[in-house]
Amino acid sequence: TRYIGDWSSDVCSSDLIFPRNKTLCTKQPIHLILKNNDIENYTLNNSPINKDDIRKTIEDEFLKNQTIVNQPINVCISGKDLIDFEFIDFPGLCSHPPDLKELSISLIESHSKDNNIILCVIPSNVTHLSSYAPIALIEKYNMKKNTILVFTMADKVIEEDIGENILARILNESDEIDTSEYLACSVIINRSHTNNKSLVENDRFSDQWFKKNVLDKIPDSHDKKDEIKSMLGVRNLINNLNLFYKKFIDNEWI
Repeated sequence: TRYIGDWSSDVCSSDLIFPRNKTLCTKQPIHLILKNNDIENYTLNNSPINKDDIRKTIEDEFLKNQTIVNQPINVCISGKDLIDFEFIDFPGLCSHPPDLKELSISLIESHSKDNNIILCVIPSNVTHLSSYAPIALIEKYNMKKNTILVFTMADKVIEEDIGENILARILNESDEIDTSEYLACSVIINRSHTNNKSLVENDRFSDQWFKKNVLDKIPDSHDKKDEIKSMLGVRNLINNLNLFYKKFIDNEWI
């Protein structure tokens, strides 16, 4: 799985491991490898590390660099409840200066493969979706069929724009791009706190927000209400990833 967006899209929102910052955050690709194993184990660049030290160590590594560098940081986590899975978090695409823009694009190009699932992270309140840099990159390299469009920061969209900026896009009723050409769409709200809430608490808050601001405003008679519900929240995104991952294994490995 490859995770891309621009620098403002909150790409690095998984802050249990990945650093977060309001300015340029991810300066190197973070290659997260999960392995199913009876023994719980953590390594960073092949060296053992305490789980609680991973994020700080990555932050320290980023501070050494003045700009984006194509030197992946490899984090390997093993445990009995994990599946074998690989995930790469890329630095966000930069629109300026030109040399940094080209560097961020070439970095993504060098790591992308046909059998990747790409999470393209888009702020829900972004305008002119067809000219959004990550979308343009995906379309240029014909990666739409492997790409899930993930609209983030849904709770930052004003009530009057939820229909246009969220619902119309995920239901392919917007004239910006044809979202039916992509693998799937999801909408999430981001963790805006500093680890003082558990993931379960955050999921609960997310469910409540989507219920109050989206689902409760859609009549039960609406023929696409269940479809909309299936695209809201991180848990549904993970469920969709599991389905696509299983489909890939069935088609390619069995």
